[in-house]
Amino acid sequence: MQHINELQNYLSKFLFWNKARIACLAQILQALFCVKTVNLMQISSAFQSDANTDSSYRRIRRFFAHFTFDISSIVGFVLHCLPIEQRFLLAIDRTNWKIGKQHINILMLSLYFKGVGIPLVWIICNKGGNSSLEKRCEIMKRVLQKIRHRRIQALLADREFIGGCWFRFLISRKIPFLIRVKKCAKASGISWGEIVPLEKLIGHKNVKNHPVVLWGHYLYVSITTRKNSNDPLIVVSNEAFDDPIKLYRKRWSIETLFGCLKTRGFRLKDTSMVNPERLEKLIFILTIALCWSIKTGEALEKTKPTRVKKHGRKEKSLFRRGFDLIRRAIFSIRRKTDQILRIIRFLEGISYEVC
Repeated sequence: MQHINELQNYLSKFLFWNKARIACLAQILQALFCVKTVNLMQISSAFQSDANTDSSYRRIRRFFAHFTFDISSIVGFVLHCLPIEQRFLLAIDRTNWKIGKQHINILMLSLYFKGVGIPLVWIICNKGGNSSLEKRCEIMKRVLQKIRHRRIQALLADREFIGGCWFRFLISRKIPFLIRVKKCAKASGISWGEIVPLEKLIGHKNVKNHPVVLWGHYLYVSITTRKNSNDPLIVVSNEAFDDPIKLYRKRWSIETLFGCLKTRGFRLKDTSMVNPERLEKLIFILTIALCWSIKTGEALEKTKPTRVKKHGRKEKSLFRRGFDLIRRAIFSIRRKTDQILRIIRFLEGISYEVC
């Protein structure tokens, strides 16, 4: 149980909860790595305590049903755990699935960190379909309460997040953005005296920071054509970035994040929760686990670099390396108590040699 106490001590520095709630969170976190699912019954079976599984399960249910706390406190945790000296690169996107007939629709804003998105703010919707302008503005207002607009390098978004009112909001809040648009979107500034589709600019192989007026806003268009695709990548921005296409490609980090949460890590879709408040708490916990995995993978990478394959990509991501190491350490807890204690301290940014 020494590793649970160590994890509790670390969490109590950022979460000013009572001791029982901190202890429950620490148990849930270590159990998540053991069972690789958010199914509460399976999590309760991996609690490191003398209580039986049913008692642990009721304890977890009470945590989600009755305990309330400030979800936005995760922003301070993330920025301390993953310090970023340069300006922040944010991405907004949506993931959804169904539990029976109930839609689970999560609108999320993430922070780019070494190829992976880290959740900062999220909103749970119980209906399907695209996000509304109201929800998009709400999620941006929440993050601006924690991060000044001067710290934001760019907001990255796919073709769902377009529209004159949405662009007006971002411009009014002085938020730089790079957002993909459809080639049929019509703009002026391409053909003299005419409003024509953006695809008219695809006469050359690449276009960079071409000024246009789109949906009533003065913007810059950048275009690149991709191999074996008839659909060009068209990005609009409210600033002339040095390399807008390269920067926009980092939007994929939020897709990587969804993969870590849903399939390659914690199997978020296994949950039976449909209550928005409880789902928000679950993602809060998963964000802590995600940060722990990435920090552990980063520390391991410094001592034992990942092999690079022939196609140029690494054999394993930082998340996967950290996730696997934490699991191994917890499973062999009796033999390697010192190792799991060192791994917990990676959250504090302390460097140790990983064996």
